[in-house]
Amino acid sequence: VEYSYLIRAHYKTYTAGMACGYPVSVFIAVPNIYVANVSNGLQISVSAVGGANTYEIKKSTNNGAFSVIKTLDNKSSLSFVDTAVSGDVKYAYTVRAIANATLKSEESTQVVATRLATPVLKSVENIDNGVTVHWGQVSADKLLTTYDVYRKTGSGAFAPIGSSTTLSYND
Repeated sequence: VEYSYLIRAHYKTYTAGMACGYPVSVFIAVPNIYVANVSNGLQISVSAVGGANTYEIKKSTNNGAFSVIKTLDNKSSLSFVDTAVSGDVKYAYTVRAIANATLKSEESTQVVATRLATPVLKSVENIDNGVTVHWGQVSADKLLTTYDVYRKTGSGAFAPIGSSTTLSYND
């Protein structure tokens, strides 16, 4: 938004001429957006910028059109979990800061994320001195490099026991 200002002084019945004004550009910084896989969806977080009252989050699915999915209030949390996501689908997100109806930042650079699907356990086989656990691939893009493996005993809690770069783990 660009504003121009003129200044005029008054004293009792005297009025000065108008001082010439210069155009002044008023802008609001572009916030950053961050996306992370969490257990129930994709967590969207934005960085606060000075002067912003709200943040408008837009989403695109598989390179489609962007649409507003959430408006975050600067007085509350600047993150939320997008649960309207499916595994192995690409989502792009942008954010823009809004100070008022006429003062809005440019949209941020797109951040693209793929929701990772939950691995499906295929089999457990006995081997000498343990078992081998097998599961199915979760990413259509084959970008995954590591799977974390957890185990629990009886009614105890799951605890990490290792990781694998393949679709199986020997325990």
